[in-house]
Amino acid sequence: MSAKPRNAKASAVPPNDLDTEAAVLSAVLLDLGALDKVIAFLKPEHFYSEAHRQIFRAALDVRELGQPIDVKTVGTRLKVTNRIAQVGGMSYITELLNASPATANVEAHARPIVELHTRRQLIALAQTIEARGYHDPVDALTFIRETTTELASFLESRTEPKPKRSPQLPAAVLDAMQAHPIVRVATGIAELDQRTNGGPRLRDLVAILGAPDAGKTTLAAHLADVMSAAGFIVGFIASDEDEESVTTRFAQRRNWSRADVDAREDFRDLREQMPAVHLYDLEWALEDVIEDLAERAANKPAVLIVDSLQTMNVGAAADGMGKADAIPLGLRFLRTAARVRRWLVIFTSEMVRGSYSGNGDRTAALASAKWSGDVEYSAKLMLALRNVDDSPDLLHVEISKSKICAKGEFHLRIDRAHQRLEAAEAPDKAERKQVKAQHDARELEQSATKLVKIVLSNPGIGTRTLHAKASVAGVGGRDRVDAVIEYCVDAGFIVDRPETHKSRIDHHYFVPSATEAGAAAAQ
Repeated sequence: MSAKPRNAKASAVPPNDLDTEAAVLSAVLLDLGALDKVIAFLKPEHFYSEAHRQIFRAALDVRELGQPIDVKTVGTRLKVTNRIAQVGGMSYITELLNASPATANVEAHARPIVELHTRRQLIALAQTIEARGYHDPVDALTFIRETTTELASFLESRTEPKPKRSPQLPAAVLDAMQAHPIVRVATGIAELDQRTNGGPRLRDLVAILGAPDAGKTTLAAHLADVMSAAGFIVGFIASDEDEESVTTRFAQRRNWSRADVDAREDFRDLREQMPAVHLYDLEWALEDVIEDLAERAANKPAVLIVDSLQTMNVGAAADGMGKADAIPLGLRFLRTAARVRRWLVIFTSEMVRGSYSGNGDRTAALASAKWSGDVEYSAKLMLALRNVDDSPDLLHVEISKSKICAKGEFHLRIDRAHQRLEAAEAPDKAERKQVKAQHDARELEQSATKLVKIVLSNPGIGTRTLHAKASVAGVGGRDRVDAVIEYCVDAGFIVDRPETHKSRIDHHYFVPSATEAGAAAAQ
């Protein structure tokens, strides 16, 4: 009797966990920092559900475009790429928000998805080997060898490589290091210079991240002034402000009042009294600035400061090229200037709006920069500036990424009248607690206003739809929306009229009439 293959379980479903996949996607859509925590190991193909793969791929695309990741931006990306129907439409993306988001520990939830994908691949490999065992005419020994090789290759592809011993540096490399010793450029900020052992190095690329009016240009002007005074050739691209505004900042650093500067009819003689900083306005293309500064430096140590990444003029950008393509191109020019010309290159970059507004959450700085993927890849040192709540002149500075020192944080105070930065102590804990309570109260009132407007426009709106619309409006995640609903109901801003359907209770919300509001106030 000839051997017959065993019948595999036709109804067997490959190992998967759709609930965990939904929880991870929910976290990605609700928490701006969630994707950056898993992007190093979680890929679209790891998801079992095709819809989940497409949604995660769209989130990656949105991140690369420098946009905040939420239901609206991901949905728009799926529509643009004609994949919205494959995932079940916007309604399914909205449903994901009702999954229990894994925001607390998204990494721990994401890793089982990768493990299940590995098991599915192993099962597929085993099925292939089994089929070959029945039908492949090769001899048994050859079959065993081929099977062993395939399994070993499968194992190797999923095993992290062991660190290799660093080989002894060749004499040519040692000679080059001696010919080009490490040169550090002091920043004039004691805390930063101490943490970086004297400042960033020539050939480093430094990113300064911050919200509008967070002090990015003030810090950039400070660095230009200090570094030019130390003898470095400094170029400053003033594309975020005009040349007169930047000149005014330098004048204020020399104790000129703003009124005295504004009273002058001619800025040219004022520029002659300013530091030896070469200013370039928006008419200069980035490539032309690099060539001009190279001629001025004539192989001397140079510093190039770009303010800002979003407004710089990249001459090589083709007509019609959007920021999503022009900015990575500009970053490549800046990396080349740092590495090939051995310059210190510093640029400012805006944070995405969700990282400094909304419900008060502190988004991870690495996820907060516009075009965060390109910025993170390029920069050797990243400084994230945030205003301390209710203290616009107090800056919280976070070293969010560094290849030259340990991460950390410190505080600076801006003297806006003189455009100077001074060391500052962290706010008192009790004071910060009080300030935070006031800030949270304001945020709650703003969220309540948004929620009431949604209910007013949608009388009788159900809980699920209200969650989705409130999330799109920027109220926050599921728990945050629940807290705002409870606050609005308790305050009488909205009323909850539940309806019982069999064993289920459906909640419907309305804005109360004048009579109902008066009765609630009397209670």
